Amino acid sequence: MNDLYRKAALAAYQNSLDLLEDANILFKQSRFARAYALGALSLEEFAKAFLYRCYSAGLITDPGFDRDITLHKEKLFHGMHLLTSAYTLSPESTFARVITHDKRISDHSQHLLPKAAPKIALESMNRIEKLLKIFAGSHELKLSGIYTEVDRKNGKVVSPSDIIKATDCNDLLTFLNTYMNGFEIILRAEDDRFRKDVELLDPQILSGTMKSDFNKYLKKEKKERN
Repeated sequence: MNDLYRKAALAAYQNSLDLLEDANILFKQSRFARAYALGALSLEEFAKAFLYRCYSAGLITDPGFDRDITLHKEKLFHGMHLLTSAYTLSPESTFARVITHDKRISDHSQHLLPKAAPKIALESMNRIEKLLKIFAGSHELKLSGIYTEVDRKNGKVVSPSDIIKATDCNDLLTFLNTYMNGFEIILRAEDDRFRKDVELLDPQILSGTMKSDFNKYLKKEKKERN
């Protein structure tokens, strides 16, 4: 069974890349609403690949996993965690540059991390805020990118292009194109190595379940930003 979910992880990841490529094609044709919807689906498949791998490695033990994996907001929650970590730890971040420097210097008095810590904390908060603006409502916005609705209160018809603009789509796809590629290396790692990656990227998984209080998380982040 573990092998089945490990194969599913790789298949879901490849599907996430395929969906992203389709979204890129539509974006180039100025089909922004449809491109956004496919981009959001790509993020969900990306998260699902990670969660399948967590299950195959025995990190998720919740018997309700097969039900939970269908919950869109839960997948979005974990997808945000993964990409937030990738964004925060990217080579151009202050944290990555400081750690690289300190590893090369044996004299602890010359390490940059203690002095840089406040800057790193502020930078991380700013990056997370940017991510929340991109991803927090992507599930609902994804649906708006597909369906036409009637706004009875205002007496008008609302089309996907009325809601999703080029900037919304560009922000989402730019981020996915930058940080989703190369994740197969993590998915193919042996279980011990993979567990260490999970401890860094999404430690909530170590509780044994993928379930989270997503709405509480969003409210907390919004409150802290205000």
